[in-house]
Amino acid sequence: MPRPQFTLRALLVLVLVVAVVTWAYDAQAKRSARFAAIADDAEKKAEHFRQCSAVLFAAADQGMLPWRHQVGPPRGPRDAADGRLWAKDCLSLAEYYDMLGAKYEQAAKQPWLRVDEDEPAPEWKH
Repeated sequence: MPRPQFTLRALLVLVLVVAVVTWAYDAQAKRSARFAAIADDAEKKAEHFRQCSAVLFAAADQGMLPWRHQVGPPRGPRDAADGRLWAKDCLSLAEYYDMLGAKYEQAAKQPWLRVDEDEPAPEWKH
């Protein structure tokens, strides 16, 4: 059985192929880490807005905005209505960041797939 002959050209092609495969693997790992960081940040923001909403709903049930209890007595239904509207805005932002978190968690698991642009965040209406 004849021994295979390794020419300089064949060895250079082999080194090139190994380098390209290594680079592609490294690029996918970095992309995955970046998507995981974005997902983690979105989950933290979603939790923040859920807590914000809970505080605003609780304050609205008492007829005040959360910061008014330090400044003076509640003003009544107007404060409660404002608090509920702001709480709903917080909930819509929490849902938005939950959606982003799920999207980027999936992208981190499959970094070779294309990721669509993010939808714009819902506007703060009140």
